[in-house]
Amino acid sequence: MRGVNPNPTVDFVFRKLFGSEENKDLLISLINSIVEPRLHLTDVIIKNPFNLAAYKGAKESIVDIKAMDQDGTWYDIEMQVLGHIFYGKRALFYLAKEYVDQLEAGEHYSALNTTIGIHFLGFDVFADDRMVRHFVFKDMDTNECPAHLEDLQLYFVELGKFHKKWSDISTLRDRWIAFLTQGQAFTRNNLPATLGSEAAIMKAVSELERMGVDPQLRDIYEAEEKAKMADIAELQYAEEQGIKRGIERGLEQGIEQGIERGLEQGIEQGIERGLEQGIEQGIERGLEQGIEQGILRGQRQMLIRQMTRHIGLLPAHIEARIDILSSHHITELGEALFDLNSYAEVDEWLSRL
Repeated sequence: MRGVNPNPTVDFVFRKLFGSEENKDLLISLINSIVEPRLHLTDVIIKNPFNLAAYKGAKESIVDIKAMDQDGTWYDIEMQVLGHIFYGKRALFYLAKEYVDQLEAGEHYSALNTTIGIHFLGFDVFADDRMVRHFVFKDMDTNECPAHLEDLQLYFVELGKFHKKWSDISTLRDRWIAFLTQGQAFTRNNLPATLGSEAAIMKAVSELERMGVDPQLRDIYEAEEKAKMADIAELQYAEEQGIKRGIERGLEQGIEQGIERGLEQGIEQGIERGLEQGIEQGIERGLEQGIEQGILRGQRQMLIRQMTRHIGLLPAHIEARIDILSSHHITELGEALFDLNSYAEVDEWLSRL
């Protein structure tokens, strides 16, 4: 929709806002909102500044922002809206890679600087309600965090856990997360006072408005939005298929468990009947027949259920033929079933017995 500002959580918009040289002040403010009071940035060098020309035709695949502050600390900032089952491993990989990539060939380890990954997530990774988590290396027994092992740090910001009312927003962190989650709806004229009091956020809103009316930027944004919607649709389809397969497997397991229980009950009933008929026919013969009949009935029921699910409603003449099959032939037909795709093929198979 042309009248709505671009969504700041879309990769292209996020990188344009915070990864452009002319918006270094926005990046500094955003990072400070996460790392303060432990650290405070006054300047940054963006190592991979946003390049509009590279984005044309969707040629650029870089989705993170790499920067170094005035003290030499490196940052890897990423916005990830769609869920990713291996996101933790991905975050660790990129953090380690940025740390290692600092060294040129032949340089000493002393040239390595602290590297901090900051990941803004549109999905939940952790079970509780905490919105921001900070991870460092620590001793598992003493909880000690040695200074010489603090070079690698990770922040995760789960945007979906932000539910503060406007009256409760008081920190720089609150203001930036409110902007990221709701900035698409704001203009300089309707910006809530608690956000408008922050110069960097006022500038970010102005940038969103400017991007919204620039035809070239708007086209790139809308193309990326369409691609994101396609990704969401694919994820939903995969989830639906996973649920469907889970239900099918659950049914199969349920049938198998039901048959097992049926066999157990059949054996018990066979034993009972065998005992009752033992006076007339003999205890041993009754037990054997009861057990055999219980097992055979369970096998037939399982085969009929599998055949019905695989091919369709079972014709009466096929069912009649299955009722006279031996345990051995039932097992063989069960193994051959997945190669049979019609009851005509089943009939032909049975005729070969």
